[in-house]
Amino acid sequence: AAAGKRVLDVYETWAPTNEMNAQRLQEHRKATEHPVCVVPSETQGQPPKGPEKEVGQIPRTFLGAVGSPTVLTKNQCVFFKLNNGARGTIVAFLFKPGEQPPQHFPVAAVVSFPAYDGPAFFRGAGREKWVPVPVNRSFSKDESGATGQRAGHATRTGLPLRAGYATVAHKTQ
Repeated sequence: AAAGKRVLDVYETWAPTNEMNAQRLQEHRKATEHPVCVVPSETQGQPPKGPEKEVGQIPRTFLGAVGSPTVLTKNQCVFFKLNNGARGTIVAFLFKPGEQPPQHFPVAAVVSFPAYDGPAFFRGAGREKWVPVPVNRSFSKDESGATGQRAGHATRTGLPLRAGYATVAHKTQ
């Protein structure tokens, strides 16, 4: 990183983390004119109680913009270094044919992951690290730690990504 450039802000709780991510995304939007993409997740069933509770590592809402940093919140392919916590930069958003923002939500984000060590998804120089991250469906855990689709569980469908300007301390360990 360039001298004096902030790479990652770390907070104790999610509230200031989310505020900083939203603020930095707005600064990014003003500097680049790339709109901020807001993608709510769809939750079915009874999700866990409390602020910012994830269901199966899918955040309630994804915020991101082309050119902004992002973090995977759920393992996609550990063998290729696409694990929970992998950092990257958003390259594009993919939509179903005939759909476009803001009326529709993306079905995937294309992210450049510097640590990615798998086959290329896209052709062309400089695109070897570009990976499509599709919408995922996950299940919540019950008190015993079991997951599944049964009474007392929730499912969430959404992008397994979080804005990458700030995080909470326990996610950096």
